[in-house]
Amino acid sequence: TAAEYEATTRSVFGAASQALDRALADPAWDALPPDERGGQRVGALPPAIIVDADETVIDNSPYQARLIERNEQFDVATWTEWVEARKATAVPGALEFLRGAAQRGVTVFYVTNRGAEAKRATYDNLRALGFPMSEPEDTVLTIDESQGWTSAKGTRRQFVGERYRVLMLMGDNLGDFVDGS
Repeated sequence: TAAEYEATTRSVFGAASQALDRALADPAWDALPPDERGGQRVGALPPAIIVDADETVIDNSPYQARLIERNEQFDVATWTEWVEARKATAVPGALEFLRGAAQRGVTVFYVTNRGAEAKRATYDNLRALGFPMSEPEDTVLTIDESQGWTSAKGTRRQFVGERYRVLMLMGDNLGDFVDGS
């Protein structure tokens, strides 16, 4: 609830917007690690951004607060209940940034470590908040929905990178950027 939280997140997304302008102007700009790009030339590919969902663009702090109030710890059952409720809110600044990116022709991919069983609820929550979703393309990529898609996100980043020039990776932990962390 601190004012500094909102100021910080809005500042980060504001800086990302400025960096996006530079990335779009540079046809060689590529945010993927070289081992995930596979030497592919990126100049002719359409632009994309890959973001993590939880605590990067959507806020689950009400779930965490409920655990504290009840003196409980994270468990799969309460997490599943929270996800299915579709009540996560947008991280301040995230919605404006991603809408602006989409208006500039950038496809947004949500690479999340939520399981495949949570895909519909995740999609619904993002859509209800107004996050850009590229129809008919599936831009919510969960673990276990395709062979080899584990909690290590490299295979999913590589999947996006086969068809898009990835301009930015955004997340809240090192595994959102590189595997093996």
